[in-house]
Amino acid sequence: MDDDLQGAEAPVPRRALRAPVRRRLGWLGGARPPAADLREHRRPRRPVHEAQRPRVPDAGARPVVLRNGIANGLRRRPIALGPRTWSAIRGELSLTPSFYYDLGELSDLVVFRWHDTAGDHAVGLNVWEPLIDSVATLRAIVSTLAPQSGAQEPRTVSLVDGVSITSTPPWLRDLCRTPPMLRVACPSRVPAAGLHGAYVDVVPTPPGERPRLRSLLVSVSWGGEFPNPRRNRPPRFVHLELTAGYVLRVKRYAPPVPIGALTVPRGYATTRPIALGERDWTKNRGQLVFGDCFGNHLCYRWRQAGRGYQIDLHAWEPVTQTVHVLRAIVVSTPPRRR
Repeated sequence: MDDDLQGAEAPVPRRALRAPVRRRLGWLGGARPPAADLREHRRPRRPVHEAQRPRVPDAGARPVVLRNGIANGLRRRPIALGPRTWSAIRGELSLTPSFYYDLGELSDLVVFRWHDTAGDHAVGLNVWEPLIDSVATLRAIVSTLAPQSGAQEPRTVSLVDGVSITSTPPWLRDLCRTPPMLRVACPSRVPAAGLHGAYVDVVPTPPGERPRLRSLLVSVSWGGEFPNPRRNRPPRFVHLELTAGYVLRVKRYAPPVPIGALTVPRGYATTRPIALGERDWTKNRGQLVFGDCFGNHLCYRWRQAGRGYQIDLHAWEPVTQTVHVLRAIVVSTPPRRR
């Protein structure tokens, strides 16, 4: 039975979830992510140096009473909000600190975490005021979770330039196939990641945007970015993005550079994108670009039936390896679409 939380923490009606929830959403492995029609903004493009995770209160921390206003201001420590039972899941509710830590801890979230036979789990939502609304929205998200069996090590299906490639996790496959416009760019192969937990953004353009500018982005990252680009090779770190619709691009590129001579900028330093020519990885030939989607990503973009698509991957050195792995991802998109 759920806690009897009438009023303040009553879950948001399921119909209300179809409206945009413009917040970021992260979760750690073991539970199926919520339905794909939840909407969030892209997370800030800030460097993260270790595995991303929410900072939680120490065991035995005294909980504070949930009330509006306590999420405002600077929080240097996590705040315990006490136990909750949501959709028969018994867990703990808390607020994370309000800023990023050097070790990549996720900031400014309201987090529901629990433990079961499959391991530790957490679902976090970027907090806003009134706080009670944030908590009610988080509870509604938790109610959409479906239990899964214990986490399993990804099975390598191929090696590409020394990088293990595995089948796309079922939750990611379902997420990127649910919106019809994104199915063309939904790969069946992704780099194997060393962590079960993932950080996910689903970013649609506002419904009122002009039709030609509408797009949908699914961004998934496992682990955290290291300062040394050579250490960001999978499985240590994977950041994959899938875009359908309007794909923003620059009009002027830097002078051509051989792929073998490319270096990956540290962090999110601004660089001029470098065009790397056309490739036949999809039914309609596409363009390979370095640094146009993110300054440290390799991007492949193409058009199909009048719509733009892009798959991009956080690059590591040597960049030639990134090219080979990105190709393996792109060619695994639905064959009838290529």
